[in-house]
Amino acid sequence: MYEQVTVWHQNDPALFFIFLLALLVIHFIPSFVAFSRKHSSRMLILILNLLMGWTVLGWALLLYWAAKGKTDGLLV
Repeated sequence: MYEQVTVWHQNDPALFFIFLLALLVIHFIPSFVAFSRKHSSRMLILILNLLMGWTVLGWALLLYWAAKGKTDGLLV
């Protein structure tokens, strides 16, 4: 009688893969910012991003740190 509507269809794994890839890119934005700015603590930011970046507060703090922290040398 009623058809259940779902976002993910079993026959479309590509859409699910694209969604997961987008989530990973968003998750690692603080690390991308740190490496692109040549942040002096970029490896620590990457490690912390892996460990606590999944929390909203941790992700926001890491993004702030990556954007506002000290950098190695000139920004190009």
